[in-house]
Amino acid sequence: MVLLLTNISLLNAQSFTPSQTADNISGKCEKKTKNTGNDIRYFESSFFQISVWDGDRARLGYDYGTGNGPEASLMLDGNQYGQVEDPDVVLQEMYNTLFAFIIYTIEGKVYYEVHSFYQGTHSLPIPSQQIGTSNLCSNPNVDIDDQNNLVAVWADTTNGKDIIIAYSDIFFTNSNTTVTTACHNAWNPDVAIWYDYINYKKHVRITANSDYDSENAVIIIKNDAWTSGIFTGVDRCEAYKPDYFGRPRIAASANGNEMYEVVVDKHEYNSTINTIMGCTFSGLGVLSAATVLNPNLQQSINTEPVVSFVLNTIVVAWTNESTLTDKKDIIQQKLSASTGLPYAPNTYEVVNQTIDDHQSIASVSGRYSSSPLAHFTFMDILEYEINYKLGNISNNYVRLKQPIFDESKILPNPATDVVKFQLKDGIGNAIITIFDLQGKMLEQFEYNNNTKYDVSKLINGVYFVEIKTENTVETIKLIIN
Repeated sequence: MVLLLTNISLLNAQSFTPSQTADNISGKCEKKTKNTGNDIRYFESSFFQISVWDGDRARLGYDYGTGNGPEASLMLDGNQYGQVEDPDVVLQEMYNTLFAFIIYTIEGKVYYEVHSFYQGTHSLPIPSQQIGTSNLCSNPNVDIDDQNNLVAVWADTTNGKDIIIAYSDIFFTNSNTTVTTACHNAWNPDVAIWYDYINYKKHVRITANSDYDSENAVIIIKNDAWTSGIFTGVDRCEAYKPDYFGRPRIAASANGNEMYEVVVDKHEYNSTINTIMGCTFSGLGVLSAATVLNPNLQQSINTEPVVSFVLNTIVVAWTNESTLTDKKDIIQQKLSASTGLPYAPNTYEVVNQTIDDHQSIASVSGRYSSSPLAHFTFMDILEYEINYKLGNISNNYVRLKQPIFDESKILPNPATDVVKFQLKDGIGNAIITIFDLQGKMLEQFEYNNNTKYDVSKLINGVYFVEIKTENTVETIKLIIN
């Protein structure tokens, strides 16, 4: 038996190269990144991660999840037509190949392109193409289920405030694509799709801002008829006259019970305080009352929330800025998929790891990761880098204030029977947990300077070794051949 151990640095955020999204002028970017998007899929025996971002030169970055860092950072094909804005991306595996559908706007027009990945190679089977003819569009978003049913939405102000929806597949072929108007008097849309395996139906939900009933509202739009464009109703998730809302986001559960989560930041009237609110509802269309997700952070500025289901957990990430400092953090909140309420006792965790903490513009995914791992992407405001991280959503901190574990080792490597844990700086106390790829805990034990572990009882495959102290967590990828 041969044991190969590779440190995959789940806690330390990595940067795509080149890191800058624009030219530097006097140490500052001429045009900064405003939006990021990402997705993750288990592909070719690893967790494939992709991130997209805009700026002067919009790019995609991808990582095969082998522990060697990012594979490449590539310019989006749409850059040849103008400045790409507000990109979003979804992944779908077909024909043993992983495809990435990327949607964005250029000068108010909606475009898309499709990239493919196979055994370490990259290609562009569908270069950048425009959808429709309108040049007054914004805020495109996309979602896909595991049956290759793709939905995309965007706002169009050609004839007022309309939400446009496109039904298609990962290739967006003309013969299989329907574009229609979803609703009027709404803007800032996001979309989620859930597939009903019992009745073989696609359920689509859109969230958006609206002036519903002359109030500032966050609405939910429902459609279970797929391409017919028939929407069965509009529900308010939350509405206030004096306050106003930021851009809402929605996510659907992967399998099992049909569940959705909507998150939005509420700007309180005559105040600098922003709160993050969440609304959970099921396939029956029953809306829960929108609630403040984290009362502990209520007296601060909270913006740009994003949301994803990861197994049976809802993960919400947003930018938090203290009213007393100039620092920004990416906050991770874990919610129960059944209640939408925060898990206890941990209320939130900080995703990013930098001394200066100047990071924002988060995106998160993990709906089809098949493990308790979420993929985070965010921007380092000081360095103008796009950082990403594969973080465990269990009740562990995903931030490392001091890089204590950066050089931890498991020896010998390779090994045949017994390994020994060697931690940096002579740390004496830690909890070591062995997980399989599905996130199932196989064994847990306390570490001391003489702790050894018999690997001969593990079958061939990939495992994760988590090393946890009171303040830090490190995860090491373990491969047995």
